[in-house]
Amino acid sequence: MKKHQITLLAGVVGALCGSVANASAITEVAAVVVHLSGSTAASKAVDNAIRSVCDPTTVELYLDKSTSGSNHKAYFCSSKGVNGVTDGTKLMVRLTGASTAIGPNKYATALGGSILGVTPVAYGLKVNFLAVSPAVAAACAGDPLSASGAICDDTVAGLLAPYVPHFGISDMHPAAFILQNAPAATGGISSTALANLSISPGPIQIFNTPVTLGLRDAMQDSQFKAGKLNAACKDLSNRELGVCTPSIPAAMVAKIFGGQVSTWDQVDPALSAKPVKVVRREIGSGTQATLNLVGMSEQYNNPAAAYPCAAGANPVVLDTPTTTVTTTGGAMVTALNNAHTAGDWAMGLLDVTKNGAGPDTAPSASFRYLFVEGVAPTLANVAAGKYVMIAQSTVNRASTWTGSAQELAVVKAITTAFNDPAIVAKGNTAATLKQNFGPAGYMVVGATSCSSDADCVTNPVTAYRFAKNIADAPAAFCTKPTNVWP
Repeated sequence: MKKHQITLLAGVVGALCGSVANASAITEVAAVVVHLSGSTAASKAVDNAIRSVCDPTTVELYLDKSTSGSNHKAYFCSSKGVNGVTDGTKLMVRLTGASTAIGPNKYATALGGSILGVTPVAYGLKVNFLAVSPAVAAACAGDPLSASGAICDDTVAGLLAPYVPHFGISDMHPAAFILQNAPAATGGISSTALANLSISPGPIQIFNTPVTLGLRDAMQDSQFKAGKLNAACKDLSNRELGVCTPSIPAAMVAKIFGGQVSTWDQVDPALSAKPVKVVRREIGSGTQATLNLVGMSEQYNNPAAAYPCAAGANPVVLDTPTTTVTTTGGAMVTALNNAHTAGDWAMGLLDVTKNGAGPDTAPSASFRYLFVEGVAPTLANVAAGKYVMIAQSTVNRASTWTGSAQELAVVKAITTAFNDPAIVAKGNTAATLKQNFGPAGYMVVGATSCSSDADCVTNPVTAYRFAKNIADAPAAFCTKPTNVWP
Protein backbone atom coordinates (compact mmCIF):
# COMPACT_ATOMS: atom_id res chain seq x y z
CA MET A 1 0.00 0.00 0.00
CA LYS A 2 1.28 3.47 -0.81
CA LYS A 3 2.23 5.54 2.22
CA HIS A 4 0.27 8.73 2.64
CA GLN A 5 1.60 11.61 4.66
CA ILE A 6 -1.22 13.37 6.49
CA THR A 7 -0.84 16.81 7.99
CA LEU A 8 -3.29 17.65 10.74
CA LEU A 9 -4.22 20.80 12.61
CA ALA A 10 -3.75 19.65 16.18
CA GLY A 11 -6.09 22.17 17.73
CA VAL A 12 -8.96 21.35 15.40
CA VAL A 13 -8.66 17.60 15.88
CA GLY A 14 -8.23 17.98 19.62
CA ALA A 15 -11.38 20.02 19.86
CA LEU A 16 -13.27 17.49 17.76
CA CYS A 17 -12.25 14.47 19.84
CA GLY A 18 -12.02 16.14 23.23
CA SER A 19 -8.33 15.45 23.87
CA VAL A 20 -4.97 17.10 23.39
CA ALA A 21 -3.49 16.42 19.97
CA ASN A 22 -0.22 14.53 19.98
CA ALA A 23 2.66 15.81 17.91
CA SER A 24 4.43 12.43 17.87
CA ALA A 25 1.45 10.47 16.57
CA ILE A 26 1.70 8.32 13.45
CA THR A 27 1.37 10.12 10.14
CA GLU A 28 1.28 7.11 7.84
CA VAL A 29 -1.37 4.59 6.93
CA ALA A 30 -0.32 1.04 7.88
CA ALA A 31 0.34 -1.21 4.90
CA VAL A 32 -0.55 -4.32 6.92
CA VAL A 33 -3.26 -4.37 9.62
CA VAL A 34 -4.12 -7.48 11.62
CA HIS A 35 -6.86 -7.87 14.23
CA LEU A 36 -6.38 -10.03 17.32
CA SER A 37 -9.26 -10.77 19.72
CA GLY A 38 -9.61 -12.73 22.91
CA SER A 39 -8.24 -13.28 26.39
CA THR A 40 -6.52 -10.50 28.33
CA ALA A 41 -5.08 -12.84 30.99
CA ALA A 42 -1.87 -13.25 28.97
CA SER A 43 -1.59 -9.53 28.26
CA LYS A 44 2.11 -9.21 29.07
CA ALA A 45 3.00 -12.23 26.95
CA VAL A 46 0.82 -10.85 24.15
CA ASP A 47 2.52 -7.47 24.37
CA ASN A 48 5.98 -8.96 23.90
CA ALA A 49 4.84 -11.28 21.11
CA ILE A 50 3.43 -8.32 19.17
CA ARG A 51 6.53 -6.24 19.78
CA SER A 52 8.67 -9.10 18.44
CA VAL A 53 7.52 -8.36 14.88
CA CYS A 54 8.48 -4.68 15.19
CA ASP A 55 11.56 -2.52 15.09
CA PRO A 56 11.59 -1.76 18.85
CA THR A 57 12.46 1.91 18.31
CA THR A 58 9.29 2.47 16.29
CA VAL A 59 6.58 0.87 18.45
CA GLU A 60 3.66 3.18 19.22
CA LEU A 61 0.97 2.06 21.65
CA TYR A 62 -2.61 3.37 21.75
CA LEU A 63 -5.10 2.51 24.52
CA ASP A 64 -8.83 3.04 24.91
CA LYS A 65 -9.74 5.74 27.42
CA SER A 66 -12.62 3.79 28.98
CA THR A 67 -10.42 1.01 30.40
CA SER A 68 -6.86 2.33 29.88
CA GLY A 69 -6.21 -0.43 27.41
CA SER A 70 -7.74 -3.37 29.26
CA ASN A 71 -10.32 -3.79 26.51
CA HIS A 72 -8.76 -2.22 23.42
CA LYS A 73 -5.21 -1.54 22.23
CA ALA A 74 -3.51 -0.77 18.95
CA TYR A 75 0.19 -1.11 18.09
CA PHE A 76 1.81 0.74 15.18
CA CYS A 77 5.40 0.08 14.09
CA SER A 78 7.86 -0.64 11.32
CA SER A 79 8.19 -4.37 10.72
CA LYS A 80 11.40 -6.22 11.48
CA GLY A 81 12.32 -9.86 11.03
CA VAL A 82 8.97 -11.12 9.70
CA ASN A 83 9.42 -13.75 7.01
CA GLY A 84 7.42 -12.61 4.00
CA VAL A 85 7.21 -8.94 5.02
CA THR A 86 9.86 -6.43 3.99
CA ASP A 87 11.59 -4.82 6.96
CA GLY A 88 10.31 -1.30 7.47
CA THR A 89 6.77 -2.08 6.30
CA LYS A 90 4.26 -0.14 8.38
CA LEU A 91 2.31 -2.56 10.58
CA MET A 92 -0.67 -2.17 12.85
CA VAL A 93 -1.89 -4.82 15.26
CA ARG A 94 -5.25 -4.09 16.86
CA LEU A 95 -6.08 -6.04 19.99
CA THR A 96 -9.45 -6.36 21.73
CA GLY A 97 -10.56 -8.27 24.81
CA ALA A 98 -14.12 -6.93 24.85
CA SER A 99 -16.82 -5.76 22.48
CA THR A 100 -20.15 -3.99 22.48
CA ALA A 101 -23.51 -4.79 20.94
CA ILE A 102 -23.18 -3.41 17.42
CA GLY A 103 -25.82 -5.12 15.32
CA PRO A 104 -26.49 -8.23 13.22
CA ASN A 105 -23.54 -10.53 12.48
CA LYS A 106 -21.49 -8.63 15.02
CA TYR A 107 -20.56 -9.43 18.55
CA ALA A 108 -22.15 -8.57 21.90
CA THR A 109 -20.66 -7.50 25.20
CA ALA A 110 -19.95 -9.42 28.44
CA LEU A 111 -19.21 -12.80 26.92
CA GLY A 112 -15.72 -13.33 28.29
CA GLY A 113 -12.38 -12.58 26.67
CA SER A 114 -11.56 -16.15 25.69
CA ILE A 115 -14.80 -16.74 23.84
CA LEU A 116 -13.96 -13.63 21.78
CA GLY A 117 -10.82 -15.47 20.74
CA VAL A 118 -12.84 -18.44 19.52
CA THR A 119 -16.35 -17.78 18.22
CA PRO A 120 -15.79 -14.64 16.11
CA VAL A 121 -12.80 -16.30 14.44
CA ALA A 122 -14.65 -19.58 13.79
CA TYR A 123 -17.89 -18.02 12.57
CA GLY A 124 -16.51 -14.89 10.89
CA LEU A 125 -18.27 -12.47 13.28
CA LYS A 126 -17.24 -8.86 13.70
CA VAL A 127 -15.76 -7.48 16.91
CA ASN A 128 -15.03 -3.89 17.85
CA PHE A 129 -11.42 -2.74 17.61
CA LEU A 130 -9.68 0.56 18.33
CA ALA A 131 -9.45 1.76 14.76
CA VAL A 132 -6.41 3.97 15.11
CA SER A 133 -5.62 6.00 12.01
CA PRO A 134 -3.37 9.02 11.53
CA ALA A 135 -6.28 11.36 12.32
CA VAL A 136 -7.27 9.39 15.42
CA ALA A 137 -3.68 9.06 16.62
CA ALA A 138 -3.09 12.80 16.44
CA ALA A 139 -6.05 13.37 18.74
CA CYS A 140 -4.95 10.91 21.42
CA ALA A 141 -3.50 12.23 24.65
CA GLY A 142 0.00 11.27 25.74
CA ASP A 143 3.11 9.97 24.02
CA PRO A 144 2.50 6.73 22.05
CA LEU A 145 6.25 6.04 22.02
CA SER A 146 6.35 5.92 25.81
CA ALA A 147 5.84 2.76 27.87
CA SER A 148 2.43 4.02 29.02
CA GLY A 149 1.25 4.81 25.48
CA ALA A 150 -1.35 7.31 24.34
CA ILE A 151 -4.97 7.36 25.44
CA CYS A 152 -7.67 7.55 22.76
CA ASP A 153 -11.23 8.58 23.59
CA ASP A 154 -13.18 5.51 22.48
CA THR A 155 -16.49 7.21 23.32
CA VAL A 156 -16.12 9.34 20.19
CA ALA A 157 -18.15 7.89 17.33
CA GLY A 158 -16.06 5.84 14.94
CA LEU A 159 -13.04 5.20 17.14
CA LEU A 160 -14.28 1.67 17.78
CA ALA A 161 -14.99 -0.07 14.49
CA PRO A 162 -16.07 -3.67 13.71
CA TYR A 163 -13.79 -6.17 11.98
CA VAL A 164 -13.62 -9.96 11.75
CA PRO A 165 -10.54 -10.99 13.77
CA HIS A 166 -7.66 -12.51 11.84
CA PHE A 167 -6.84 -14.62 14.90
CA GLY A 168 -7.78 -15.00 18.55
CA ILE A 169 -6.40 -16.07 21.92
CA SER A 170 -8.22 -18.34 24.33
CA ASP A 171 -7.13 -19.34 27.83
CA MET A 172 -8.55 -22.79 27.14
CA HIS A 173 -8.85 -25.04 24.12
CA PRO A 174 -11.89 -23.92 22.05
CA ALA A 175 -13.52 -27.32 22.56
CA ALA A 176 -13.90 -26.52 26.27
CA PHE A 177 -16.51 -23.85 25.54
CA ILE A 178 -19.52 -26.14 25.57
CA LEU A 179 -22.28 -26.89 28.08
CA GLN A 180 -21.67 -24.93 31.32
CA ASN A 181 -18.77 -22.97 29.79
CA ALA A 182 -20.80 -21.67 26.84
CA PRO A 183 -22.52 -18.26 27.02
CA ALA A 184 -26.26 -18.38 26.39
CA ALA A 185 -25.86 -15.70 23.71
CA THR A 186 -23.59 -17.90 21.59
CA GLY A 187 -24.25 -21.46 22.63
CA GLY A 188 -21.54 -24.09 22.62
CA ILE A 189 -18.87 -24.18 19.95
CA SER A 190 -19.99 -26.63 17.27
CA SER A 191 -17.94 -29.39 15.68
CA THR A 192 -18.29 -27.57 12.36
CA ALA A 193 -16.90 -24.37 13.87
CA LEU A 194 -14.02 -26.27 15.45
CA ALA A 195 -13.20 -27.71 12.05
CA ASN A 196 -13.02 -24.14 10.75
CA LEU A 197 -10.17 -23.33 13.14
CA SER A 198 -6.44 -23.81 12.88
CA ILE A 199 -5.50 -24.20 16.55
CA SER A 200 -1.96 -23.66 17.82
CA PRO A 201 -0.75 -24.10 21.40
CA GLY A 202 0.00 -21.00 23.43
CA PRO A 203 1.61 -20.23 26.79
CA ILE A 204 0.69 -21.88 30.06
CA GLN A 205 -1.02 -19.45 32.45
CA ILE A 206 -1.12 -19.78 36.23
CA PHE A 207 -4.41 -19.07 38.03
CA ASN A 208 -5.30 -18.69 41.68
CA THR A 209 -8.17 -17.80 44.02
CA PRO A 210 -7.02 -14.61 45.79
CA VAL A 211 -8.83 -13.29 48.86
CA THR A 212 -9.38 -9.83 50.30
CA LEU A 213 -6.71 -8.58 52.66
CA GLY A 214 -8.78 -8.86 55.84
CA LEU A 215 -9.59 -12.48 55.06
CA ARG A 216 -5.93 -13.21 54.31
CA ASP A 217 -4.97 -11.81 57.70
CA ALA A 218 -7.59 -13.91 59.48
CA MET A 219 -6.46 -17.05 57.65
CA GLN A 220 -2.85 -16.28 58.61
CA ASP A 221 -3.76 -15.89 62.28
CA SER A 222 -5.68 -19.15 62.30
CA GLN A 223 -3.02 -21.16 60.49
CA PHE A 224 -0.18 -19.77 62.59
CA LYS A 225 -1.97 -20.72 65.80
CA ALA A 226 -2.49 -24.19 64.33
CA GLY A 227 1.26 -24.53 63.73
CA LYS A 228 0.96 -24.49 59.95
CA LEU A 229 3.06 -21.38 59.26
CA ASN A 230 6.66 -20.37 59.86
CA ALA A 231 7.60 -19.08 63.32
CA ALA A 232 8.39 -15.68 61.80
CA CYS A 233 4.69 -15.24 61.12
CA LYS A 234 4.11 -14.67 64.83
CA ASP A 235 5.26 -11.08 64.29
CA LEU A 236 2.42 -9.18 62.61
CA SER A 237 4.97 -7.01 60.80
CA ASN A 238 5.96 -10.13 58.85
CA ARG A 239 2.56 -10.74 57.26
CA GLU A 240 3.97 -10.14 53.78
CA LEU A 241 6.73 -12.71 54.03
CA GLY A 242 6.20 -15.36 51.38
CA VAL A 243 6.40 -18.13 53.97
CA CYS A 244 3.48 -16.52 55.78
CA THR A 245 1.10 -17.04 52.86
CA PRO A 246 -1.91 -19.02 54.09
CA SER A 247 -3.09 -22.11 52.23
CA ILE A 248 -6.47 -23.49 51.28
CA PRO A 249 -7.43 -27.12 50.58
CA ALA A 250 -8.31 -27.88 46.97
CA ALA A 251 -11.62 -29.40 48.02
CA MET A 252 -12.56 -26.18 49.83
CA VAL A 253 -12.09 -24.14 46.64
CA ALA A 254 -14.68 -26.38 45.00
CA LYS A 255 -17.07 -26.01 47.93
CA ILE A 256 -16.77 -22.21 48.00
CA PHE A 257 -17.39 -21.78 44.27
CA GLY A 258 -19.95 -24.56 44.34
CA GLY A 259 -22.08 -22.73 46.88
CA GLN A 260 -21.67 -25.42 49.55
CA VAL A 261 -20.53 -23.00 52.26
CA SER A 262 -22.16 -19.71 53.22
CA THR A 263 -19.98 -18.44 56.08
CA TRP A 264 -16.22 -18.52 56.56
CA ASP A 265 -16.36 -20.52 59.80
CA GLN A 266 -17.60 -23.38 57.63
CA VAL A 267 -14.31 -23.15 55.74
CA ASP A 268 -12.23 -22.97 58.93
CA PRO A 269 -13.92 -23.16 62.37
CA ALA A 270 -11.33 -20.70 63.71
CA LEU A 271 -12.62 -17.98 61.37
CA SER A 272 -15.62 -15.78 62.12
CA ALA A 273 -19.05 -16.42 60.64
CA LYS A 274 -18.75 -13.57 58.15
CA PRO A 275 -20.61 -14.28 54.89
CA VAL A 276 -18.70 -15.91 52.05
CA LYS A 277 -18.54 -13.46 49.14
CA VAL A 278 -17.41 -14.68 45.74
CA VAL A 279 -16.19 -12.68 42.76
CA ARG A 280 -16.20 -14.63 39.52
CA ARG A 281 -15.86 -14.05 35.80
CA GLU A 282 -18.67 -14.34 33.27
CA ILE A 283 -19.42 -17.51 31.35
CA GLY A 284 -17.26 -17.58 28.26
CA SER A 285 -14.25 -16.32 30.17
CA GLY A 286 -11.26 -18.64 29.98
CA THR A 287 -10.46 -17.71 33.57
CA GLN A 288 -13.90 -18.93 34.66
CA ALA A 289 -13.60 -22.04 32.47
CA THR A 290 -10.32 -22.80 34.23
CA LEU A 291 -12.03 -22.55 37.61
CA ASN A 292 -14.94 -24.68 36.41
CA LEU A 293 -12.49 -27.30 35.20
CA VAL A 294 -9.66 -27.26 37.72
CA GLY A 295 -11.35 -25.86 40.81
CA MET A 296 -14.55 -27.85 40.63
CA SER A 297 -12.53 -31.06 40.14
CA GLU A 298 -10.80 -30.30 43.46
CA GLN A 299 -7.58 -29.56 41.57
CA TYR A 300 -8.06 -32.75 39.52
CA ASN A 301 -8.52 -35.08 42.48
CA ASN A 302 -12.08 -35.63 41.27
CA PRO A 303 -12.03 -35.09 37.48
CA ALA A 304 -15.63 -36.19 37.06
CA ALA A 305 -16.75 -33.09 38.98
CA ALA A 306 -15.16 -30.74 36.45
CA TYR A 307 -17.19 -28.57 34.11
CA PRO A 308 -17.89 -29.24 31.25
CA CYS A 309 -16.99 -32.84 32.09
CA ALA A 310 -19.75 -33.16 34.68
CA ALA A 311 -23.38 -33.37 33.64
CA GLY A 312 -25.89 -30.82 34.85
CA ALA A 313 -26.14 -27.09 35.37
CA ASN A 314 -23.54 -24.59 36.48
CA PRO A 315 -22.48 -24.52 40.15
CA VAL A 316 -25.17 -22.97 42.32
CA VAL A 317 -22.89 -20.15 43.43
CA LEU A 318 -22.98 -18.63 39.95
CA ASP A 319 -26.46 -17.29 40.65
CA THR A 320 -26.36 -16.42 44.35
CA PRO A 321 -26.91 -12.88 45.73
CA THR A 322 -23.44 -12.92 47.32
CA THR A 323 -21.67 -13.40 43.97
CA THR A 324 -20.27 -10.55 41.90
CA VAL A 325 -19.69 -11.12 38.17
CA THR A 326 -16.85 -9.30 36.42
CA THR A 327 -16.02 -8.99 32.72
CA THR A 328 -12.22 -8.67 32.76
CA GLY A 329 -9.21 -9.35 34.96
CA GLY A 330 -8.95 -5.62 35.62
CA ALA A 331 -12.56 -5.56 36.77
CA MET A 332 -11.80 -8.50 39.07
CA VAL A 333 -9.02 -6.49 40.72
CA THR A 334 -11.39 -3.54 41.19
CA ALA A 335 -14.11 -5.77 42.63
CA LEU A 336 -11.73 -7.35 45.16
CA ASN A 337 -10.45 -3.92 46.20
CA ASN A 338 -14.02 -2.71 46.61
CA ALA A 339 -14.93 -5.77 48.66
CA HIS A 340 -12.03 -5.07 51.02
CA THR A 341 -13.09 -1.44 51.38
CA ALA A 342 -16.60 -2.63 52.25
CA GLY A 343 -15.19 -4.94 54.92
CA ASP A 344 -16.24 -8.08 53.07
CA TRP A 345 -14.34 -11.34 53.12
CA ALA A 346 -14.30 -12.31 49.46
CA MET A 347 -12.57 -14.82 47.22
CA GLY A 348 -11.92 -14.13 43.54
CA LEU A 349 -10.34 -15.78 40.55
CA LEU A 350 -7.34 -14.31 38.77
CA ASP A 351 -4.21 -15.10 36.80
CA VAL A 352 -1.07 -14.71 38.91
CA THR A 353 0.38 -11.81 36.91
CA LYS A 354 -1.07 -8.98 38.98
CA ASN A 355 -0.39 -7.28 42.31
CA GLY A 356 3.22 -8.34 42.71
CA ALA A 357 5.88 -6.14 44.33
CA GLY A 358 8.86 -8.43 44.89
CA PRO A 359 10.02 -11.06 47.38
CA ASP A 360 8.51 -10.69 50.85
CA THR A 361 7.07 -7.30 49.88
CA ALA A 362 3.54 -5.97 50.29
CA PRO A 363 1.82 -5.12 46.99
CA SER A 364 -0.57 -2.20 46.62
CA ALA A 365 -3.92 -3.86 45.91
CA SER A 366 -6.14 -5.04 48.77
CA PHE A 367 -6.07 -8.75 47.96
CA ARG A 368 -3.54 -11.57 48.24
CA TYR A 369 -3.01 -14.88 46.47
CA LEU A 370 -3.14 -18.17 48.38
CA PHE A 371 -1.23 -21.42 48.38
CA VAL A 372 -3.32 -24.46 47.37
CA GLU A 373 -2.65 -27.60 49.39
CA GLY A 374 0.43 -25.78 50.70
CA VAL A 375 1.87 -25.21 47.21
CA ALA A 376 2.71 -21.73 45.91
CA PRO A 377 1.56 -20.71 42.39
CA THR A 378 5.08 -20.21 41.05
CA LEU A 379 6.81 -21.04 37.77
CA ALA A 380 8.99 -23.69 39.39
CA ASN A 381 6.05 -25.46 41.05
CA VAL A 382 4.17 -25.58 37.74
CA ALA A 383 7.28 -26.94 36.02
CA ALA A 384 7.53 -29.65 38.68
CA GLY A 385 3.86 -30.60 38.28
CA LYS A 386 3.10 -29.59 41.88
CA TYR A 387 0.79 -26.65 41.18
CA VAL A 388 -1.93 -27.60 38.70
CA MET A 389 -4.38 -24.68 38.66
CA ILE A 390 -3.17 -23.75 35.21
CA ALA A 391 -4.53 -23.34 31.71
CA GLN A 392 -2.85 -23.76 28.35
CA SER A 393 -3.90 -21.01 26.00
CA THR A 394 -4.44 -21.52 22.29
CA VAL A 395 -3.99 -19.25 19.29
CA ASN A 396 -6.81 -19.72 16.80
CA ARG A 397 -7.25 -18.63 13.18
CA ALA A 398 -9.50 -19.67 10.34
CA SER A 399 -8.24 -22.85 8.70
CA THR A 400 -9.17 -21.34 5.32
CA TRP A 401 -7.24 -18.10 5.14
CA THR A 402 -8.95 -15.22 3.36
CA GLY A 403 -6.56 -12.39 4.21
CA SER A 404 -3.41 -11.30 2.42
CA ALA A 405 -0.12 -13.20 2.44
CA GLN A 406 1.51 -10.42 4.47
CA GLU A 407 -1.26 -10.50 7.07
CA LEU A 408 -0.81 -14.26 7.41
CA ALA A 409 2.95 -13.81 7.77
CA VAL A 410 2.44 -11.40 10.67
CA VAL A 411 -0.11 -13.70 12.32
CA LYS A 412 2.26 -16.66 12.06
CA ALA A 413 5.19 -14.64 13.41
CA ILE A 414 3.21 -13.49 16.46
CA THR A 415 1.95 -17.04 17.06
CA THR A 416 5.51 -18.36 16.96
CA ALA A 417 6.60 -15.67 19.40
CA PHE A 418 3.96 -16.82 21.90
CA ASN A 419 5.88 -20.09 22.16
CA ASP A 420 9.40 -18.68 22.29
CA PRO A 421 10.77 -18.98 25.86
CA ALA A 422 13.06 -15.97 25.38
CA ILE A 423 10.13 -13.74 24.37
CA VAL A 424 7.81 -15.11 27.05
CA ALA A 425 10.54 -14.54 29.64
CA LYS A 426 10.51 -10.83 28.76
CA GLY A 427 6.90 -10.64 29.89
CA ASN A 428 7.81 -12.39 33.12
CA THR A 429 10.15 -9.56 34.11
CA ALA A 430 7.19 -7.26 34.82
CA ALA A 431 7.15 -6.10 38.44
CA THR A 432 3.58 -7.28 39.02
CA LEU A 433 4.63 -10.89 38.39
CA LYS A 434 7.22 -10.85 41.18
CA GLN A 435 5.08 -12.11 44.02
CA ASN A 436 6.16 -12.11 47.67
CA PHE A 437 6.27 -15.93 47.61
CA GLY A 438 8.24 -16.25 44.35
CA PRO A 439 8.20 -15.56 40.60
CA ALA A 440 5.03 -16.17 38.62
CA GLY A 441 4.14 -15.51 34.99
CA TYR A 442 3.75 -17.44 31.74
CA MET A 443 5.37 -20.65 30.58
CA VAL A 444 6.02 -22.35 27.26
CA VAL A 445 5.35 -26.05 26.74
CA GLY A 446 8.53 -28.00 26.01
CA ALA A 447 10.08 -31.41 26.35
CA THR A 448 12.06 -30.58 29.49
CA SER A 449 10.88 -28.43 32.39
CA CYS A 450 12.96 -25.71 34.01
CA SER A 451 14.26 -26.78 37.39
CA SER A 452 14.25 -23.86 39.83
CA ASP A 453 12.88 -20.35 40.32
CA ALA A 454 16.06 -18.83 38.91
CA ASP A 455 16.08 -21.19 35.92
CA CYS A 456 12.37 -20.72 35.25
CA VAL A 457 12.63 -16.93 35.17
CA THR A 458 15.00 -17.01 32.19
CA ASN A 459 13.78 -20.31 30.70
CA PRO A 460 10.05 -20.58 31.50
CA VAL A 461 9.43 -24.05 30.09
CA THR A 462 7.20 -26.79 31.47
CA ALA A 463 6.64 -30.31 30.19
CA TYR A 464 3.23 -30.40 31.90
CA ARG A 465 0.49 -29.54 29.45
CA PHE A 466 -2.99 -30.15 28.12
CA ALA A 467 -3.64 -31.86 24.82
CA LYS A 468 -3.77 -29.47 21.87
CA ASN A 469 -5.65 -31.72 19.44
CA ILE A 470 -9.41 -31.43 18.98
CA ALA A 471 -9.73 -35.20 19.31
CA ASP A 472 -8.30 -34.97 22.83
CA ALA A 473 -10.91 -32.49 24.11
CA PRO A 474 -12.95 -32.07 26.19
CA ALA A 475 -12.47 -35.55 27.66
CA ALA A 476 -8.74 -35.03 28.06
CA PHE A 477 -9.39 -31.86 30.05
CA CYS A 478 -10.87 -34.03 32.79
CA THR A 479 -7.51 -35.51 33.73
CA LYS A 480 -4.47 -33.92 35.29
CA PRO A 481 -1.94 -32.17 33.05
CA THR A 482 0.80 -34.66 32.21
CA ASN A 483 4.26 -34.60 30.72
CA VAL A 484 3.69 -37.64 28.55
CA TRP A 485 0.92 -36.38 26.29
CA PRO A 486 1.92 -35.63 22.69
